[in-house]
Amino acid sequence: MKENLKTKIIGIVGGVGPYAGLDLKKKIFDNTKALSDQEHLEVYLLSSSKYITDRTKFLQDPLGVENPAFAIFSIIEKLIKIGSSVIGIPCNTSHVPLIFDKIISLINGSGLDIELLNMIEETKKHIIEKFNNIKKVGLLATLGTYHSMVYQKTFTASDSPEILTPGESCKEKVHNAIYDKSYGIKAYSNPVTEKAVNELKDVIEILKKKGAQAIIMGCTEIPLALNYKITDIPLIDPTNVLARALIKRADESKLKENSAL
Repeated sequence: MKENLKTKIIGIVGGVGPYAGLDLKKKIFDNTKALSDQEHLEVYLLSSSKYITDRTKFLQDPLGVENPAFAIFSIIEKLIKIGSSVIGIPCNTSHVPLIFDKIISLINGSGLDIELLNMIEETKKHIIEKFNNIKKVGLLATLGTYHSMVYQKTFTASDSPEILTPGESCKEKVHNAIYDKSYGIKAYSNPVTEKAVNELKDVIEILKKKGAQAIIMGCTEIPLALNYKITDIPLIDPTNVLARALIKRADESKLKENSAL
């Protein structure tokens, strides 16, 4: 394949969490047309977890905890310096306006020439395009994402499906499956614990009973735990959606036919 001189370099803001950045990079490779090492896109992943405030903690206490937008912007600056011009953040909670809008403000104020994709907007476009017969979609997410209602506020168009969320105790169950230090995915990413998987599966069944026709894995740790065979309805993976969107912006000719949800 002849290299496209207009091909952009992809940047990944890693560390939110660390395995989510790796997962996004892998899915970029998985969705790229390449018959050799040399035909893959140039992708930079910068993981700096220790400097990024936990997103849910900030949303629970925005006056007492530093906005993670500042550390994320610092990583974006570094990615730009090494050549990235289209960037993704593999963290749903980072797209809550209190965080994401601040990142955009910092970018605009700096005058940097960059395209930062919005994973939740891309997920909405993907669902409307690929699943236009689906009217209700269940959401698995962190408490920060749940309580911000960022998905509900994004999926407001007349052609967008309704976002279903579980009750408060089940929201806690999903959050704990991600965060609990004794069994959660952030603590045990590879391999994921059976308890974390089972708790997520339990909430999926509850969302199905509420009418969910598909499930959004609305935390980038969740796809590390679930595979598409665990339920009979589609599991929508925003990380995979973001990977495909980044490839499309970098060089659309490199994007494989859609092979995953």
